[in-house]
Amino acid sequence: MTKFTKASVPKSERDGSLADLLKAWRSKDPAIMAIIADVVLSDEDAAEAYFRNIIDDEIHKAEVWLNDLYQVSVRKDKSLTHLSIKRIDRGPCKDWRHFQQIKNELCGPEMEGVELYPAESRLVDSANQYHLWVVTEKGFQFPFGWRVRAVTDGDAFGKAKQRRHE
Repeated sequence: MTKFTKASVPKSERDGSLADLLKAWRSKDPAIMAIIADVVLSDEDAAEAYFRNIIDDEIHKAEVWLNDLYQVSVRKDKSLTHLSIKRIDRGPCKDWRHFQQIKNELCGPEMEGVELYPAESRLVDSANQYHLWVVTEKGFQFPFGWRVRAVTDGDAFGKAKQRRHE
């Protein structure tokens, strides 16, 4: 996995996101309807303006970082940094070491973050996209997890298996 470089969201991706949102709105897709439940969109022009505003807001409030495998949107506030991670090819991914490297590179190696598995009533699962929330307070540690470092590099530990670091 290569190092990340700062990037910008291509216009084609912004336009594609707008088209996808409008298509979902037209078909009354349950995921979109749940997200905009409190919003009244009277016609197509109102829906387009609303969704364009959401996309522009996301682009202006987020930094975008790219490497050879991933695109990561980084949104910061006072206490948390939100990393929205997706593969460039939009395929599913779940490589813990990659996510650790992303967190280290974009937030710092001594910062702690979590991935949330929410209650079903708060579930958002509409894309192969993953989210980490990293606490911005230096020295913060969650009151759970391991207290010491224990890392292997492909050497067997009992019956456990681990691949070598890249």
